[in-house]
Parts: sequence; C-alpha cells; structure tokens
Amino acid sequence: MDLAHNELAWLLATCPEGKYRDGAKALEHAEKACQLRNWEDPLYFDALAAAYAETGDFEKAVHWQGRAMQGDGQPVAQEDEIRLNAAMEAYKAGRPFRYGAQSSTSNNTQP
Repeated sequence: MDLAHNELAWLLATCPEGKYRDGAKALEHAEKACQLRNWEDPLYFDALAAAYAETGDFEKAVHWQGRAMQGDGQPVAQEDEIRLNAAMEAYKAGRPFRYGAQSSTSNNTQP
C-alpha cells in the first residue's frame, strides 16, 4: 500500500500535464507513504520533496530532496542520481520538477 501512495504522490506532483497535478493531494499521499515506511525509505522522500515543490514550499522540498539524496547507504543507480540532482536544482531555483519533461541532464523519470 505504501508504494501505491508513493507512486500516486509522484504522479500528482510531477506530471507534465497540469490537469493531472494536485499538490495538496500529492502531499497527502507522500506523507502517508512515508508514514507507512516509518519515515525510513529515502526514495519516498523524493516524492515528498516533489509534493512540497508542487505546493510552492521549496524550502521543505530542498530539505526532503537532500534527505532523499543521502540515501540509505546503498549505491544509487546513475540514472537515479541524475534525476535526484536535477530535481534538487529545480527546487533550489524555485521550480517544481516535471516527470518526463525534456531536460539536458536527464529524462526526469522515476523508476
């Protein structure tokens, strides 16, 4: 159930088509996913950060993206590292991250 909440949060926060985005619902689902994982899964922090960015709270987005980037001590795939860094750059610039949006650094996809 936690994965479903996380994936829905990611979609609601990062979909390039505005009609599918809803920051408040994204935040609700991201927080639920993190709660179900006892706030111990850094990959879920990525969706939480995206949700905060979609609601315009870039300070919290940067905080949670930083936590996601710290990881859990396991190696991160290069594709994930590129996406995590691209999202952090967007949040620091006061922009939300868009899933699938064209970028010079990555294709902005989450596994």
